[in-house]
Amino acid sequence: MTATTATGKVLIWDWPLRVFHWAFALCILGALGLACGAEVGSRLFVWHMLLGLAACFLLLIRIFLGFFGGRYNRFPAMLFSPAETARYCWGILTFKPVHYLAHNPGASLAALLMYGLLVALLWTGLKLESALALAWHRYLAYAFGGIVVAHFAGVTANAVHSRGEAALAMLHGQRTGATEEGLASSQARMGLAILVLAALWIGSLCAHFDAAQGTVTLPVLRCTLQLESAPAETPPPQQP
Repeated sequence: MTATTATGKVLIWDWPLRVFHWAFALCILGALGLACGAEVGSRLFVWHMLLGLAACFLLLIRIFLGFFGGRYNRFPAMLFSPAETARYCWGILTFKPVHYLAHNPGASLAALLMYGLLVALLWTGLKLESALALAWHRYLAYAFGGIVVAHFAGVTANAVHSRGEAALAMLHGQRTGATEEGLASSQARMGLAILVLAALWIGSLCAHFDAAQGTVTLPVLRCTLQLESAPAETPPPQQP
């Protein structure tokens, strides 16, 4: 996407994408924070895993939006050539970022990498009884955290260049651009539906978590996952 002639504030990010973005960010930051502060197998660590499952559900919503959402929500709008991505990243490093109305190559690359890593983290996280899976889960988590930090740095640099407009756009959805580049609708009802679905999923995860056995039953799918080892039974005392 090339730079556009500024004619006023236009809607770029609709409600579905903004709801996904902030719900996904909260789940990911919560999961990463608990992973750093809680020991594997502890009661607190279980919430790290529940937040990870919530983020995976949100990722399914993002995939739906990537195929059936608004113009800027679809995956083709997030695809850039390696050369264009390199030019953009170099512009960020030299404090001369190129203006993009919606997705930019840096943020798009970070998002796609996070989506892919989340799937790998889910797969390895459900196999934590394996030492190899645990090791890979940690390496993937470090990579994920590095991408999050790089994303924050890029957003900060872009915000400085755009005087905060780029960062604030994910709050109110608007940026300065040509009228024809704006979205016709904010899709508020779909955004509300996504928020309700996410809340129901997270609430159901909590309701179907069995603390005694360390398991959770996934809503709709009705399959049970082992999140932690069940407490070992205490053997009865031997009679003298």
